[in-house]
Amino acid sequence: MARQLMGDLQLATGDAAAARATFEQILRDHPHLPAAEIGLGQALLATGGSERAVEILRQATRTNPNPVRAHYALGRFYEGQQRWDEAVAEYRAALVKLKEGRR
Repeated sequence: MARQLMGDLQLATGDAAAARATFEQILRDHPHLPAAEIGLGQALLATGGSERAVEILRQATRTNPNPVRAHYALGRFYEGQQRWDEAVAEYRAALVKLKEGRR
């Protein structure tokens, strides 16, 4: 999906506000699209919406068949908050899923 790639590019180049708007639009058109949910969570973390971001990313770890990005984003968030045990748990979960062949 072209808009998904646009949102990912906006995130990668540091334009989290634009990425947030892009992912929100995608989710209005396609509710519960896993990659867009994860992208929105990452954009929210970058723009200060951490409470909503954690909620979205936690949900993505449960419902997304490929939750590695969600676990990794949560790990980075918890690391930034110096919540070490939670960060390690999320990084480990990401590695387990990656070893299972999931993304």
